[in-house]
Amino acid sequence: MDVEPALTTRGTPIALVYSGRGNEGRGDLTHRLDGQENRTAMTDLRKFRPARIVPALAAAAALSALGAPAMGQLPEGLSVHGFMTQAYGRTDEHQILGIGPAGTADYRVAALQFRYAYDARSAFVIQLSHERIGRSPLGDLEPAVDLDWVFYEHRFDDYTVARIGKVRNPIGIYNEFRDVGTLLPFYRPPIFLYGEQMYTSETVDGMTLGRRFPLGDWELSVDGFAGSWSFVQIDLATKATVDLGYGAQVWLQTPLDGLRVGVAGMRYTTRGNVGAPPDVEDQQALVVASLDGRFGPVGARTEFRHVAFGEDEIGYTVTADAYYGELTLNVTDQLTLMGQAQWQDLALEIPAIMLSMDENLERDLAIGVRYALTPNVVLKLEGHRYRGRSIEDQVIFPWDERVGANYALFSVSTSF
Repeated sequence: MDVEPALTTRGTPIALVYSGRGNEGRGDLTHRLDGQENRTAMTDLRKFRPARIVPALAAAAALSALGAPAMGQLPEGLSVHGFMTQAYGRTDEHQILGIGPAGTADYRVAALQFRYAYDARSAFVIQLSHERIGRSPLGDLEPAVDLDWVFYEHRFDDYTVARIGKVRNPIGIYNEFRDVGTLLPFYRPPIFLYGEQMYTSETVDGMTLGRRFPLGDWELSVDGFAGSWSFVQIDLATKATVDLGYGAQVWLQTPLDGLRVGVAGMRYTTRGNVGAPPDVEDQQALVVASLDGRFGPVGARTEFRHVAFGEDEIGYTVTADAYYGELTLNVTDQLTLMGQAQWQDLALEIPAIMLSMDENLERDLAIGVRYALTPNVVLKLEGHRYRGRSIEDQVIFPWDERVGANYALFSVSTSF
């Protein structure tokens, strides 16, 4: 059975859907329009610095816009795909996620992916992207055009695939398509699990190895990975570095069509942590549990993440738990209603200064509506009620009182 995203409309995929099952399906996405299928490893694309590549990307996009005849002029085995989401956001007070009371339209993500298939089992993939996050200091950490993925892929058989290079981190539901606006219910996936400053990364410099195990009406898939990465820290100005980490994502596809459950874990050591000496390293462990279901017009997703770390020499321990629940309802083939609730809790112990805390760090409640003008052009309007300590226009410590901000986003997404 194919595993389709929750936003697939009744009978017709909105834009991109999984091809295949289990591990194989999550590795590639298929663009379906008017019965045509083009396999692609489309997803969250970010990061390549050289400015000279921009004209080439623009030319490729223009060529793609000419339609199937023009695409036929590409060399055999080469395919080009892309997406873009442009948004306008505004808050009632304070600045959060780059959005302030004055509003901003400097808010978008766009990407192009080039895939060359040597043969039926081997391919080379490179993904490039551009992202703007309004007035957020996170924007200063990334170049205008950046490299997200670059890897070699080999399928040993119908059940086993290996990738080496800068590859997707397989953990979680949304890491496969976390920026593809035509698939996402809201502008972005739940920020407390998939945000820029979380305890993991969307990509790994290393390798992944995946295997599917058909079990009658069930199917088990396992994706293991090992490599290095970095992630933005809570100060929004620096990155912590992981020299070597490893982990795995396990999915169980159930006999109930549209329902799968997953569990993932990873271990890694970080350097350059905020507030710690340069030579101090943190041992960290992370666990994620996921449930992904589609039942007729109703979609339901929920995930829980637990991360624990500390350092014996300095003498501190930290645990952070994040979780969300998400519901979607396809009222018609074009109209979808969405609701989302997410929380993040933090427990911190520093005996040397007699500091101890265990409380809700932040929460976000959201509702939204999306309308598909065509299978690959989607409009969204969403409102969020945030309470927490990630406000960007003032300094708030984890033990300070939470600050509130309500914000709205209107966005237009397209993909090809």
